[in-house]
Amino acid sequence: MKPKLILCLALVLSGGLFGCSTTKPNQFVASIQPRPYEAVTAAINKEDWVALQRLAKPGMRANDYILKWEKNPMRVGKLINVEKDSKYYLDGKPCTIYSFNWETKDGTPSLHQLQVLVREEDGKSTILDFWNFGW
Repeated sequence: MKPKLILCLALVLSGGLFGCSTTKPNQFVASIQPRPYEAVTAAINKEDWVALQRLAKPGMRANDYILKWEKNPMRVGKLINVEKDSKYYLDGKPCTIYSFNWETKDGTPSLHQLQVLVREEDGKSTILDFWNFGW
């Protein structure tokens, strides 16, 4: 083949490969931004009680649960529900509740869930509380 033809084919093929991307412009950016609940779930799975205590402010239900989890560590399973604009309001503003499956250390599923209450405002996420939900 002639060098010009090879170069032309290479340009056409590379343009086709890169020009037909299915990635949306903001898809990559969203995937690298931290999820608002990750500090809580990562600390629980690492059994980092000090980090959890730093996330828990006075008056949060989380303070009582951290003590329980320290005695009986659990693992955060998969995210099972996201309730945006939750009816659970603090200060009259809507919040998002992230619910996760709980698992014992050996992987046995629990009837309970971990819930993380987050307020997303002005591009910032604030963890308002987290607790064990269930019967």
